[in-house]
Amino acid sequence: MLPLSEVQTAIFNALVPALLPVPVLDHAGPNQVFPYVTIGESISTEMDTLNEQSIDIEMTVHVWSRQDGMKECQQLMTAAKNALDRRTFPAAGFQWVSTIWIYAQTLREPDGITRHGILRFRVPTFQ
Repeated sequence: MLPLSEVQTAIFNALVPALLPVPVLDHAGPNQVFPYVTIGESISTEMDTLNEQSIDIEMTVHVWSRQDGMKECQQLMTAAKNALDRRTFPAAGFQWVSTIWIYAQTLREPDGITRHGILRFRVPTFQ
């Protein structure tokens, strides 16, 4: 089992109440109102032990803002980190060990007005 969808759904469900009223989306269209958060890319790695099948999943969370400066972007990043870091979530068919914050990065997009925050989390799982 590769529990990507289950992990993404749990992360989405944890972020929605933590970031209200800012929407958390799987995909944002061209007319999306700022700020918003998207759940992005994932990387999965086999980490089996001698006795158990294990998959490490890295999930990326993107924060998008058009407020001057980085303050709004950084505040949303902090709220997302606090909602996920060192937490476990209900899982069907596998054991969710933890959610571990790996890094955070802020960028100015080439349009000069959009601020982009990137958070990466690691989710070790066992089956």
